[in-house]
Amino acid sequence: VFIIQPSFASLEKDDAQKNLLRCTDALESDLGNLSSLVRDWSAWDDTYRFVTQRDDSFRETNLMETTFSNTNTEFVCFLTPTNEVLWGKCYDTARAEYLEVPDLFNFVLAPTNKIGHFLTVDDVHAGVIVTSRGPMLLASRPVTTTDRKSAISGAVIMGRFLNDERIASLAERTHLDLAVWQHGSNQIPGLTQQIASTLDSNHAAEIRDISEEEVVGVTVVNDMKDQPALVLQVTMPRTIWAQGRAAGRAATLCSGAAGLLMLLTTGLILRRRIIGPLHRMAMSVTSVAGTERTSAKLEIERPDEIGILARCFNSLLDAVQADHQSLENTLQQQMTAASQLDDRLQKFSVDGAAAAESALATI
Repeated sequence: VFIIQPSFASLEKDDAQKNLLRCTDALESDLGNLSSLVRDWSAWDDTYRFVTQRDDSFRETNLMETTFSNTNTEFVCFLTPTNEVLWGKCYDTARAEYLEVPDLFNFVLAPTNKIGHFLTVDDVHAGVIVTSRGPMLLASRPVTTTDRKSAISGAVIMGRFLNDERIASLAERTHLDLAVWQHGSNQIPGLTQQIASTLDSNHAAEIRDISEEEVVGVTVVNDMKDQPALVLQVTMPRTIWAQGRAAGRAATLCSGAAGLLMLLTTGLILRRRIIGPLHRMAMSVTSVAGTERTSAKLEIERPDEIGILARCFNSLLDAVQADHQSLENTLQQQMTAASQLDDRLQKFSVDGAAAAESALATI
């Protein structure tokens, strides 16, 4: 468990990092799509004439309320080469009304932002900005002729508010539980705000498990001034961690079962290969000690130490048997000599008695 579980936790963290990256990539993709749309408008002969020649027919035929719905934008702006607003409006298609967003125009016209300054016809300025109406995706392209061979003659800028509908679209495309807040908003949950406050350019994302069922990933997206603009949070179920926990439990059970099986197998092997032969040797020794029967040898033919011990035991029995036989022969010889001595003593006794009687008769 202590080996498997951390591995799955690391996999879960990597997966959360990838999901956060998918969200930021989807946001970059939306900026790329917006930039492509702006290029279609900026590299257009009609736009070039409108900016350079103040062609009012362009305004009448192309710049109206339906322009915002057709382009799926809320902000459209045309800048002259001297960075002046030739035409620019912010429109809410849902409410069908024009919006007053002075800070948006202040950002566009600020010389330090250089939103209308380009070095080549392929240059683009795109990113996130924070307005009084909420965060917005903004893209700016240089005005040229359709063949893109003319000099740069101003800029076309378009923007889309990152509203709830577009955030829901991001979540749907990434198949993630995604939440987006403006940086510093009081609607950000406490834990998310705490995590976001610790993030910087060197530590761009943080993964935190909030329970045994869920893990969150938090990252911060900077605006076009390289200042924190958005806080993105992805909430994910801890399926990988749960799988790791299940795998750890299964591994523990399997290890326990394997250990028990190994103990049983080892016990059987010890009983058969070691304990059994030693028991038979002990019984043989007891039999020899109790019955003095030295012919009961061990029938163990093995090359290991038990086999050597059995052969030594059999050799010892052979030696004891030989000594016992030698002792029996010695005892037999002693009994024969004692019998002969007894016969001689009896004969001596008879002869002595006769001699005594003869001597007495003579006297």
